[in-house]
Amino acid sequence: MTSITEDLREVEGLNSDIEEKERELAQAKYQLKQTLGKLAIRIKAGEFTKDPITDFVICTHLELGGEKDKKYRDLAKKVNSCIGQFILTARLFRTQHVFGGPGHVDSGDYITHLDVNLVVISKEGLFFDIANRDLRIRTHNWVNNIRIIKSKESGFILPNPNNEDQSSWDDEAIGVLANLPPMKVCIGDEEVIQWLRDNNWPVLTFSVAMFAEMSLSLGRKLRGLPELEAYYGRNKTRDLGHLHDLDISYRTISNKPEERDALCAKIQEFLQKHEDYEVVRDLCRDYDVLVNDQEVKT
Repeated sequence: MTSITEDLREVEGLNSDIEEKERELAQAKYQLKQTLGKLAIRIKAGEFTKDPITDFVICTHLELGGEKDKKYRDLAKKVNSCIGQFILTARLFRTQHVFGGPGHVDSGDYITHLDVNLVVISKEGLFFDIANRDLRIRTHNWVNNIRIIKSKESGFILPNPNNEDQSSWDDEAIGVLANLPPMKVCIGDEEVIQWLRDNNWPVLTFSVAMFAEMSLSLGRKLRGLPELEAYYGRNKTRDLGHLHDLDISYRTISNKPEERDALCAKIQEFLQKHEDYEVVRDLCRDYDVLVNDQEVKT
C-alpha cells in the first residue's frame, strides 16, 4: 500500500498533466480559430469551396462541420424539397393601447397581434448569403399580413436555426416578451395547411380570407383547405368580372394601337399572376382573351 504522501504526489502530477493538456487544447483551439478566420477572409474574397454550406458555416461561425452545419443541411434539404410551395412565418406580439398610472399593469391594456409573412420558394431554393450572414429565399415577391405590400428587398430572410438569441425553432420555448410563443416557421404547403387548421384566427386579428388574399397577391393558391377553396371560388368570380372589363376595353379600341397594346399587357400580367391552370383555361375559353391576336395558352 502506498503512503498518503505518495498518493498526494500522484494527484499533484495528474493535475499538472491536466493543466498542461488544457493549455495545449486552448492553444490548439486558438490556432483553429485563427486558421478558420484566414479561410473566412479568403472565402469572402471569392475563393469559395465547392460547398456553400461549408463556406457559410466558416464565415458565420468560424467552425467546420459540427451541429450547426447539420442544422443548415437539414434546413436546406427541407426547403429545396418544396420548390414552388409556400413558406410561412408567424409571430405573436402585443401592443399597449391603454396606459394607466405609474405601476399600473393589466393584461387588458394590451392587444395581441399576429404578424404573418408568406413567400413562394423560388427555384433557386435556400440561398446562404455570406455577405449578410442571412438565409434567404431570393425573390422580390413576399407579403406581410399587416402591411399587405410586396417587398422590394432582395429576398425573404428565414430565421436562423443556429442563432442563440432566437427560440423560433423550438415549439416548446417561451418567447422573451410577454411570455408569447416563439416564431412559427412552416416550410411547404403541408405545414402551412396544418398551421391554418390548428389556430383560432378571429382572436388573433387574422383570418383564412386574409391568408387567401396574401396567397393571391403572390399569384398562387394553396389547395387542401375547404375554407380557402370557398374563398378562392368567390374571388374567381371577381377576377372573371375584372378580366371581362379588360377584354371589352381591348376589343373596343381596335383603332388605338397604343392603348390596345397597354391593355394587352395588363391582360398578360393578370393571367401570369394566376398559377391555377384550371382558372386560366376557364378565362381563356370563356372570354376568348387575345394577346397579340392569338389565344393565350396555359
